[in-house]
Amino acid sequence: MMRTMRIDDLGLSTYRLVIDWMCKRGKTAQAYMMFEEMHERGIQVDNLTLASLIYGLLVRGRVREAYKIVEGIEKPDISVYHGLIKGLLKLRRASEATQVFREMIKRRCEPTMHTYIMLFQGHLGKRGRKGTDTLVNFETIFVDGLVKAGKSLEATKYVERSLRKGLRCPDLI
Repeated sequence: MMRTMRIDDLGLSTYRLVIDWMCKRGKTAQAYMMFEEMHERGIQVDNLTLASLIYGLLVRGRVREAYKIVEGIEKPDISVYHGLIKGLLKLRRASEATQVFREMIKRRCEPTMHTYIMLFQGHLGKRGRKGTDTLVNFETIFVDGLVKAGKSLEATKYVERSLRKGLRCPDLI
């Protein structure tokens, strides 16, 4: 009896946390059951919850299902696009993640520094992570400066150019 009353008190934030946790642990089936339960209880789903579910599906290779959820979102925000981009990069589909980035820009969703860093790292692999490669570290610092200065358009163009022509690092040998 007491447990039943507690379950009725669950709200969006609790569901979001549980779904996010389950998706990060690869328990997408259970996360989707929680998602369905939210619908049954009449709890309005937000974009953060959907982003977690999208990422969880992508990590499990369920690309079509993830895209189906994205298509059903009336106004996707940065969290939805980040879940989609991050999931695609995890599947090593960097060019597809870049297409999502372009769609995000078309829909006037403002990218953040995190968006650019994810794309750089996705295209550059381990080289894109913080390491001894000074050119890559310069790229991320430079883009960070552009974004913080409010020059998102310039940062977007710079990233596009860099990804299109590829970064060439000098041989250190």
